[in-house]
Amino acid sequence: MSGWVSTKEASRLTGLSQLALKTGADARLYPHIRIGRAQKKILFDIDALQECIRKQLAESTKPDPKSYITAKDLN
Repeated sequence: MSGWVSTKEASRLTGLSQLALKTGADARLYPHIRIGRAQKKILFDIDALQECIRKQLAESTKPDPKSYITAKDLN
């Protein structure tokens, strides 16, 4: 699927809550546009959003080398 979708549809497609999407948009974490007179309606480019989420997930699951304990640390 490609194109611009509402917050509700983006929530359904990504599994993120509408609040998480709105908060992420406000923090400029997710690619989006605002439309309307007061720019209250948020639209997400679903392909770009899903790619952004994939990248964030990959970054957050990388192991932290500082968290490993080695035999040298035990001595």
